[in-house]
Amino acid sequence: MLRTSIYRAVVVAAILMSAGSITGYVMADTVAVQAQSFRAVAMTQVTKSDHSTAAAPGNSLAQDDVNRFNDLINDDLPGGFLDKALKSAKLNFPISVAPKDMDPRFVTLKRNLAASDRSSDVFVITLNWDNKDDAQAIVNALQQQYMSVVSGHETLVALNPVALDNLNKLELATLQFVADNNFHYPTFKDQKTLTKQLMPYLTGNRDTTQNANSDVFNQAGQGVPYGINTSLSDLTMAKVQDPADMVLFYETVADKDGNRYVGYADGDCKLIVAADWDAARKASNIP
Repeated sequence: MLRTSIYRAVVVAAILMSAGSITGYVMADTVAVQAQSFRAVAMTQVTKSDHSTAAAPGNSLAQDDVNRFNDLINDDLPGGFLDKALKSAKLNFPISVAPKDMDPRFVTLKRNLAASDRSSDVFVITLNWDNKDDAQAIVNALQQQYMSVVSGHETLVALNPVALDNLNKLELATLQFVADNNFHYPTFKDQKTLTKQLMPYLTGNRDTTQNANSDVFNQAGQGVPYGINTSLSDLTMAKVQDPADMVLFYETVADKDGNRYVGYADGDCKLIVAADWDAARKASNIP
């Protein structure tokens, strides 16, 4: 019942997004948040953790990583965690953490830097900054520094924001289509039919003659279409028993480690490691 309620809530949120009532989650590298200010994002997924870093009671693995990251950024003296990350960012104008320097940008950095859990196994580092390139360089450096620190206890993967952004758009468009069509999924028989059905939701209006960026239908960096779970074609939402475990879209070309990004029937998007793909594929009736 809880899973169904959450799933229906996602569909309602999709409707509200299409009506402009709320703002959806943006997973691009950097987005302008106000005049001369940018938000940089670095997302990390926990794919394996040993007992020494297992989640504390009531915490997910991602929340444990958020807490650990927040502890580490308090190591902010010269030679500490934050100093090492900032140096590895190779900024054109380095930020000094030395108390004697009283660098005002260091104070701003501490104030505008945040970490949060996006799901049970994905956490996000964000920074609001006045320079787009520097902002992304800083969060990427912090992400890599953190991954280095916990590498002996956890296996972490830096997520590709473009891949997740593409899948997120397709997922939201699909859920909006479902809500508009008596809770039936689109016809997934081929890419051309799916594109025609989802295009109005990707353009933000119902004008089927307007073109959205066709790249959203293709796997990031590969130029090949995303795989589609054709077993859901024209199916009603009520017939999907476990939408959180049912793969809807997926990358057909895995990365060098065999990992791939997928989008689920409940609207969630994540990375599936090579060892888990076969089970996920079979559970979703994907040949």
